[in-house]
Amino acid sequence: GAPLRPAGSWNQGRIVVHEGRVQHWLNGQKLVDVPCRGLEWERMVGASKFRDWPFGKAGRGHLALQDHGDEVAYRSLRIRRL
Repeated sequence: GAPLRPAGSWNQGRIVVHEGRVQHWLNGQKLVDVPCRGLEWERMVGASKFRDWPFGKAGRGHLALQDHGDEVAYRSLRIRRL
């Protein structure tokens, strides 16, 4: 499972998009490493709830943060170009 810290503690996440792949790290553990371009990516998005959105089609642009209906807080967000 995901290496979540207890309620009331901060988790540390890292998302890296580089050379056509996206990785998601949580508290130092890599949870996701998938392509974010090409046929495999298009199939994954097409099979998801985002299929009718312009999700993941732009090489640059805005980020979307979601909460799945529970209370959530973010702090110290940093974006940098690799």
